Amino acid sequence: MAAKGNDLFLIARNNDGLSEAAKEIMASSDVKVEYFACDLTAADSTRKIAEKLKSKKVNILVNNAGIGDYANFVDADLNKLDSMMQLNIVALVDLSHLLVPNMLRVKDAKILNVASTAAFFPGPRMAVYYASKAFVLSFSQALSFELRDTNVKVTVLCPGPTATKFDEVARASKSSFFRNPASLASAEQVVAYAIKSMENGELISIPGGWMQKLMLQAPRILPRKSIAGLVARIQNRH
Repeated sequence: MAAKGNDLFLIARNNDGLSEAAKEIMASSDVKVEYFACDLTAADSTRKIAEKLKSKKVNILVNNAGIGDYANFVDADLNKLDSMMQLNIVALVDLSHLLVPNMLRVKDAKILNVASTAAFFPGPRMAVYYASKAFVLSFSQALSFELRDTNVKVTVLCPGPTATKFDEVARASKSSFFRNPASLASAEQVVAYAIKSMENGELISIPGGWMQKLMLQAPRILPRKSIAGLVARIQNRH
């Protein structure tokens, strides 16, 4: 985003990490970078962010933060599941609701919500994560329709497994989706595809080739009761 001349306002929990990222970006791009360290799982975080941004012109909102957890639902940590829903769903909705009114006053505004190919499937052993991404996809499609006659356009990114630290944090390294790092798309590839989709005004952005897109048709073709079992087998394949 900085390479395209966009000033940035970065949000994450790690203040030192944000500071380093800001310095790195400003050293390589002629843009201004501000940052605000906060935990988006905290109930009041989104209002604090909105207060920080109220005097600024926000023309692009990227809702990228998200977490997962690999475990059977009954064995999962409930606090972690609650935090996941707060981050993946509530924070995304809150930031959109708080920022869109001002974005409507900008000439050309865009929202990029990060979902996942998981949004198209039920996901045994990551049940809440898959469901949260289904929410992001559905919400983004509905919001796009509501804003269709305005200057604010919505894109929802649905990447497959990507080479980030997600699998480590989500304890998903044992999943066959992440077992072969060489097969994963790079973050840079996914970001480039997402930005291009957003700039082109596409609603749903699915990085990857025709095979990836064909796989997402499975829920339409196969019996609904068989889809969860299919995902479970893929998750556990050795």
